[in-house]
Amino acid sequence: MNGNTATVKLVYANGWANDTLKFTSANAGTYRSETGLSSGTNGWHEGTFVITDYDPPVSGNNNGNNSSGTGSGTATTGQVVIWTDRAETGPISVVVDNGNVGTLTQYFTSGKPSCGDAGGITLRLPVGNHTVRATAEKRTWSLGSFEITAGGCLTYQLQ
Repeated sequence: MNGNTATVKLVYANGWANDTLKFTSANAGTYRSETGLSSGTNGWHEGTFVITDYDPPVSGNNNGNNSSGTGSGTATTGQVVIWTDRAETGPISVVVDNGNVGTLTQYFTSGKPSCGDAGGITLRLPVGNHTVRATAEKRTWSLGSFEITAGGCLTYQLQ
């Protein structure tokens, strides 16, 4: 680190990256990354960054649906984002722990959401096991379960 600039040099099996981070505050700034592949292809990208507290990764069992992620919470809570990629089902009513928590009206065509992203239902729940079920006009999802870990963000996909 030199003043407000840090340089990170990374070497990979198939190339390299030289990242220059310029801090504009104690926990944020801009970056430029110069990259190169062993094949001779070079490139760069720029952007901004924010440094936040580390939240440990979590995972859970939700009856064959995809579940993993990181996020925020407390020592006694964590988060879950419930989402779908099923366009054909229409609005989906979601129930967690026998209480209606909302309706999914959007679906994801690529990738998956993080906690707080639009299109999913994000909940902060106590650490431990929880149940979920969902219904739509053309589909019903039977009772499933997931586990919330302190400080985590679990992604729960209705498939």
